[in-house]
Amino acid sequence: INKQHVQSFKVLCLSNSKGVLLTQGDSTCIISYRKDNPAPDVKYTIKGDTLFVKDLKLSAITICTTPSLKRLNMNNSSVTLRGFNRDSESGKLTLELDHSTAWLYQNNSNESYISALDISARNQSNVNSFNIRVDTLELALNNSSSKLGITKKLTGSLSDNSILMCRQPLEIALKRDAGSKISLFSN
Repeated sequence: INKQHVQSFKVLCLSNSKGVLLTQGDSTCIISYRKDNPAPDVKYTIKGDTLFVKDLKLSAITICTTPSLKRLNMNNSSVTLRGFNRDSESGKLTLELDHSTAWLYQNNSNESYISALDISARNQSNVNSFNIRVDTLELALNNSSSKLGITKKLTGSLSDNSILMCRQPLEIALKRDAGSKISLFSN
């Protein structure tokens, strides 16, 4: 295991990076794992409050962040977000995906909670969540798909043959074009 501590960041930009695990904790670091091979080369830079990571090829990389993370920008990347808990004091978490995939999972048996989540996905991106409670979700899908768990309030739009599947929210305000599909299901 190779662990590199990095300064705190509010924005994470992933470019051409596959298989990244993003976890929330008390400190910020990048951990790379090696089995019989040398540790993967992690190309990253920090500019201001933004961490840029690029060109990871199906690596065993974990990026640890604190609740100060506000935005995740992804281009041709895949990430698993695990164990995120964000109350209203932590502020909204924004995910922007371009030809990317994001999975949101709970941490072990504890249910994860995000007060406010804003997702913008385009160019065949996918966003999926399991056992994550979200109070307010703003969603903009363009030629993308999303499968979501428990949401109280859902607003947004779907365009260009996008697909949304989610549990029935308490409040919903969605717009879609003729080619996009929305499927709501109960618990």
